Amino acid sequence: ALVLTAAHCLIDFQNGVFLPPNLPTFQTEHIKVVVGTSNGDSINAVGVSQIFVHPKYQPETYLNDIAVLRLDTPLGYNSTIQPIQVNPSPVRNFQTFLALGWGQTEWTDSSSVLLSVNITTSPIFPCQSIIPDFEDHNGDFICTGFTPGKDTCAGDSGGPIRA
Repeated sequence: ALVLTAAHCLIDFQNGVFLPPNLPTFQTEHIKVVVGTSNGDSINAVGVSQIFVHPKYQPETYLNDIAVLRLDTPLGYNSTIQPIQVNPSPVRNFQTFLALGWGQTEWTDSSSVLLSVNITTSPIFPCQSIIPDFEDHNGDFICTGFTPGKDTCAGDSGGPIRA
């Protein structure tokens, strides 16, 4: 089984410097993927046998911020473990997505339960003020986060958004 995540979740950041993704900055035996739980219970932790970071990942700009993990054991699909279904439709302005994660709430520690929030894609202009090369939601980035009180936070990186 393969797991999609954010490259910046895997690349070391030491002394203010991003280490290049081609350096052996981590060992696969130190990475576990927890599956099939909404409360962070590590009883379903699966090891990782290989890590593939996008070869053009740019940590300073988050361009190509994507990585794939190959799990060291097959997953048995059930009601809580399912493969993703890719939606081939273009992403539109003001489209709603469901974001999932165990990230921080307010300025506290990470959540011990899986949280979800509806987030909406933004119009092009505010996104271009933050990401100058932003053209639309179907390029390198999907731009969300302009809904007051509704967003992802530190610790949610690498988690899914679902149309």
